[in-house]
Amino acid sequence: MNSKFNEKKIMNKNRLIRRRRIFFLRRMVFIFLVFIIFMLVLVNSPIFNIKHLKVAGNKILSEEYVLQELNEVFHENIFFYSIDSELTALRENRYVENVTYKKQYPNTLNIILDEVNVDYYIYYNGEYYIFDRESKLIDILDYKHDFQILEIVGVNFPSDLKIGQTLFAEGSREIHWIKNLSELLDLNKSNINFDYVDLTDIHNVVLGYNDIQIKIGNNSELRQKLNNAINIINSNQKFKDMKGYIDVRSKNYPVISLE
Repeated sequence: MNSKFNEKKIMNKNRLIRRRRIFFLRRMVFIFLVFIIFMLVLVNSPIFNIKHLKVAGNKILSEEYVLQELNEVFHENIFFYSIDSELTALRENRYVENVTYKKQYPNTLNIILDEVNVDYYIYYNGEYYIFDRESKLIDILDYKHDFQILEIVGVNFPSDLKIGQTLFAEGSREIHWIKNLSELLDLNKSNINFDYVDLTDIHNVVLGYNDIQIKIGNNSELRQKLNNAINIINSNQKFKDMKGYIDVRSKNYPVISLE
C-alpha cells in the first residue's frame, strides 16, 4: 500500500517538474521572440538612418565632392544598406588609391580616403600637368585646383606625355631630387609652403617662397638646408613680404639678401 502511494507521489512530482520545465522553456522562447521583434523594430527605426558623413584623409578631393558622390547613402539604414556599392565612383577616381569606411552608431558614417601622393605640377600650354612624387602624370587640368603642391620649373617638358607615364627616368638625378624633397616636406609642420622647385641646374636647385628664392644647391644635407631656410623666414615676420634670396648652400653660413 505504501509502495503504491510512494510511486504515485513520485510520478506526481516528476509530472510537476516536467510542467515547470515546459513552462520555463515556453517563457524563454516567448522572451526571445519578443527580444528579436524588439531588435528588428529598433534597427529599422529612423534613429539608425544615416544622417552624418565624416571625411578623413582628403588632401586633394574636397569634402563637398566626397559628400556629393555619397549623397545616396543619406537617410539609408546604417545596418542594412550596401555602402560598398556607393563607393565605386570614389574608388575609380584617379586621385584615390583606396576608400574604406567605419560605422559610428547610431547614424554616422566615417569615410577614410587613401589618396595618391600628388606633390608637383607643371604649367604648359595653358594646362596644369599634375604629378606624384614618382613623377608619374596623374591628371591634366585646364585650371589649378587649390592643391598645396609645388610647381616644377626649368625642365624640358615632353608635350606628348600621357597620363600614367613618368616625366623623369627611374634613377635620374631629377627623380632622386623630387622624391627626397617630397619626403622631407611631408615632415614640414611649419606654416611655410614653398611655391616651386627650379631644376634648371640640378647642382644648384632653387626653391621659391613668395618673392624669395631659396638657394639650395645640391641635395646633400637637404633636411638641414630646408630647416635653415624655414627658421630664417620664421625668425622675422617681415621676411615673408620681402624680395630677394636666402642662400643655404653652406648650412653653417647662410646668406640673407632681402629687401
